[in-house]
Amino acid sequence: MSELSKTGSSVTGVVKTLLLLAACVCLYSIWALDLLPFQDYASHLFQVEVLAHPDRFPAAVFETHFTVGPYSGFYLLMRGLATVMPVELAGRIFLSLYVALVAALAWRVQRVSGAAISGGAALLIPAAMNQQYVLGNTNFYFAIPLAIFALLDFDELLDANWNRLGLVRQGVWQLLVLLFHPLVFLAVVGLTGASVLLKAARERRATSLMAFPAIGLIVYFITASGAAAGGGWYWMPLSRTLTYLGIFFSDLRIPRDPLSILSIVGWVSVAGIAALSI
Repeated sequence: MSELSKTGSSVTGVVKTLLLLAACVCLYSIWALDLLPFQDYASHLFQVEVLAHPDRFPAAVFETHFTVGPYSGFYLLMRGLATVMPVELAGRIFLSLYVALVAALAWRVQRVSGAAISGGAALLIPAAMNQQYVLGNTNFYFAIPLAIFALLDFDELLDANWNRLGLVRQGVWQLLVLLFHPLVFLAVVGLTGASVLLKAARERRATSLMAFPAIGLIVYFITASGAAAGGGWYWMPLSRTLTYLGIFFSDLRIPRDPLSILSIVGWVSVAGIAALSI
């Protein structure tokens, strides 16, 4: 065995160990506590219980209407689980599936990046335990790793020859993202479109002109002042948009609380280390 092969095998073993340790810590926090301290999580479980067992609740008080579509991913999965087990157990299994999904994503990223890689991909697991996870926004945070899987798959599909199986696989990824959260789905659509434009620009410079109107529109929306538009919608100022994004890794007291800012700096540092390692 060559020295390069030995190094690659050693690094792969280190990454596997780090992923396993990080996943075990997160899983322990899910299964060791009697009550999970997530803000909206309990109300989501109650809604699942009503959907799974409507006969247990008075019809005069509760009326259920369930439609498969955007935001239904969590309830589709949980409704199936809650019909065969207690809803609390189903919830812990859902959270464990989220940890497993992020661990699989970290391993996929490590594989795409090549063998000669440090263990930075393992930082994706603790980063996934962010404020949205604590707030209990189940559909949203579950859609994020699904979206990254979809983007990685699209990138491979774009570089390879198009085939029916690849298109079907990409369609399944995007459908899953849409079922969990339409906003994340729109982000996937935008990023895949940007990938196509960049690839076209590399292969034929003239097509890069197509990107100019889109770039201008994006810059306008990001820097728009927040004045109400004629259509009746309201675009938040950039400062409020950045504050909302900061809530991913802090609490709702941004920017008044210095600890919130410190928390954001810490999480950004973790993300930077992971990115540089990858």
